[in-house]
Amino acid sequence: MVLMGQGSPSGQAPDGYETGVQARGDWERLTLAAEDPRDDCPLQRLHSLKHLKSPFRRSLFPGVPPTLHFYTEDIEVLPLPPAIRRQLRWKVTSITPLLIRQTVVRFHLGRKDKLWQNVCRRGGGALRGPSMPLTFLLPQQLAACKEAWAEEEDPHCWILKPPASARGAGVHVVHKWSQVPKKQPLIVQRYIRSPYLINGTKFDLRLYALVTSFDPLRVYVARDGLVRFASIRYSQECEDFGDRFMHLTNYSINKKSATYASNTSKDDCEGHKWSIKALQKYLEDFGVDFEHLWQQMVDIIVKTLICCEGPINRLTQKHTTTRYNCYELFGFDILLDESLKPWLLEVNVSPRLRSATPVDFGVKSEIVKDLLNLVGFQLPQLMRSNFDMSLLAFYGLNDDNITMNPVLHSYALSAEERLKHKHYETLLEDDGILERLTPDDVRQLVSSEDELSRRGSFERVLPSACERGRLLLQGPFRRYYNVLLSAWEFRFGQERRAGEHPYLVLKVNS
Repeated sequence: MVLMGQGSPSGQAPDGYETGVQARGDWERLTLAAEDPRDDCPLQRLHSLKHLKSPFRRSLFPGVPPTLHFYTEDIEVLPLPPAIRRQLRWKVTSITPLLIRQTVVRFHLGRKDKLWQNVCRRGGGALRGPSMPLTFLLPQQLAACKEAWAEEEDPHCWILKPPASARGAGVHVVHKWSQVPKKQPLIVQRYIRSPYLINGTKFDLRLYALVTSFDPLRVYVARDGLVRFASIRYSQECEDFGDRFMHLTNYSINKKSATYASNTSKDDCEGHKWSIKALQKYLEDFGVDFEHLWQQMVDIIVKTLICCEGPINRLTQKHTTTRYNCYELFGFDILLDESLKPWLLEVNVSPRLRSATPVDFGVKSEIVKDLLNLVGFQLPQLMRSNFDMSLLAFYGLNDDNITMNPVLHSYALSAEERLKHKHYETLLEDDGILERLTPDDVRQLVSSEDELSRRGSFERVLPSACERGRLLLQGPFRRYYNVLLSAWEFRFGQERRAGEHPYLVLKVNS
């Protein structure tokens, strides 16, 4: 399966497809020939292409259907059988983003007011919440906001944001109390006046986090992302607070600046948009321990998601009927202050995936490709009757379980499984949870291990055997599946050999 995107070296895809999944390359003529009903030897033609990459990825475990394997367009891939390829042709329309970002209930993260409320409500105790600037919700917290304003020394500096806007819309930096609207819904947030500067300009980082499940909470972070610069040199003078090109880093704003400069490569430290890997090289040249900084930013992502997972879990289970492909890609916007302390600014629930620049394409094409592989698209059950069984062996498949099995993604539990859930959610220890695995336990562990093996350039940060993984075992975050996967990580996480788990394979077969 080949993923194509606008901004790629070869330009737009044919027939008006900006993004698609279809056969590409000089060998496409042979692929299309197999669709001809008069062609009596499609298998012979496929054998001439056997050196190409497979469009399928087999599960690590027996009895589990394969997933479709996506590649970037520079990779030559074996053509899919015609009946399947016709079903998977994808044209960009108002609804196709659902293929990239499956809709789950996410406003508890994406709305700035809900995010702050969740962090305040659940960010105490051992969790200690993510680092966020002091925030007030207007108009209900107007009195508290005014009191904090009065206690701050001149010159005041706060930033106003609509609770549900994006791309810098309605965002302003103010320094007078008279500039604050008193009655309309707003976020009033303490402005970080001393950001870390590069070439005299302010910047923020866009990190991409993929949540493939909220129960259990499984989280992956892309190792690359974007660094977005303001296009005017930074100043702390009050008369400059109204300059959006100086104080806001959103690309949608700064691209309109006369001083905005593009970057021609994701590996270069030039222009007003870099990749995070380019920033890493830049900072390490100045002696910065970037890995330590990266782990601090990952902790912010993990703590933010843990603070918000409760209401999202309740609403997701209410409005979804299956675990299959129930995932979400989030964009975390993080600012570094002058001491390189990371601060969470907001979470974008619909991060822009269109590639407007070479840097965008270099970063986002890898993210989208790895996302599509990681979430695991399987052939729909309806396709089974259209599949030429004579081709199965050629693709390394067998006649059993080639299409999606709803049982593997079901929420249904037996009476015995419900009792086990209740027992370990109230017990403070997880001793014995792996000793008698239920069929549902096995399905959860198989799904988790298969998913991990498809992670590509993503880094899995939850579940984890390190300290951040223990956060899920405390108080309201102690859900059965979190306990199960944490116990699995602590016991077997260091024993993976090419993703194989003989112990679990034995359980699958039993």
